[in-house]
Amino acid sequence: MYITPIQARVFNPTTNSKKTIPVTKDIPTSDKYTKSIYEKGSSVYFTGGENLVNKFVYQKLLRKHIRAAMEPGLPKAVENYFASLGIPANFSRGSKKMNQVVAYGSFHTNEMFRQLNLVLPRKIGIESMGDSSILACHYPAPNPHGGGSPARTIVYNLDYDWENHMEKSLNTDPSNSYEHFMQCFIHEYAHNLHAHKLYKKYGSFFPDPAYKFNPATESLMNKLRRKINDKNGNPVYNPHILDGIRIILSRTTSKYGQTSLMETFAEEFARIILDCMDYNTLRLKSRPNPKNIDADLTRILEETWEGLIGDKWGLIM
Repeated sequence: MYITPIQARVFNPTTNSKKTIPVTKDIPTSDKYTKSIYEKGSSVYFTGGENLVNKFVYQKLLRKHIRAAMEPGLPKAVENYFASLGIPANFSRGSKKMNQVVAYGSFHTNEMFRQLNLVLPRKIGIESMGDSSILACHYPAPNPHGGGSPARTIVYNLDYDWENHMEKSLNTDPSNSYEHFMQCFIHEYAHNLHAHKLYKKYGSFFPDPAYKFNPATESLMNKLRRKINDKNGNPVYNPHILDGIRIILSRTTSKYGQTSLMETFAEEFARIILDCMDYNTLRLKSRPNPKNIDADLTRILEETWEGLIGDKWGLIM
């Protein structure tokens, strides 16, 4: 059975207009889950309004999402969905429940990015990364001479406890920006978006057909990834970060967002997206519009987004 081409309603933040973007391929599948996604409607209609979901409601909705993530055949259906977008994805490593959870979170994050017409990752996979992280976005290809994963690959950590990820979201590590199981997915997609912005503007420091080649970009990326504080919140020497920046970050962003400028951007991007996400549908119910965001934090985010570091101008020196 073939499902008709998917149509996604996209809100373009640069033009403030709506348009329909078709996926270029039909999805060849007999899986009921894929069919049900689009029969129920993957299109998004922006209704606006305030998100009044509190923790009690989230508990109720979380049970719904846990059940939905366990739909039989979901990982393969989501692989087919990504294939229709030209993105290789593999949800077949690790336990069955792990693959269900990462496929569910990946699909819904990807659909939110499509709502905003933002660049999508180039590949999605699962690798063993020890206890160092939950997931990661590869900036350079692991093997610049060929093979491996391309830049902007989203990688889920095989060694993380994905089986209990959704349930544990009710007691999220307070160092993160938001108490929601989707936070880490959106955070990593934000790294993908930021890397694309910087490579498109400055070039890639390794050969990549998608970008011009510029070895100097490696120094820029290292500056943005350089530690500001350690995981315990203790300051780490960073020549580009004055004490004033640390004070701004300490009162405006999450503990994890204070570890480096790259993490500041990803944490705040995830927070802004989650602020306007419908907890029931996991879709954006309004255009992301930060409210009451600190003016100094906005300047830090703008300079980080543009890669303005090491020029002795602005807040970031």
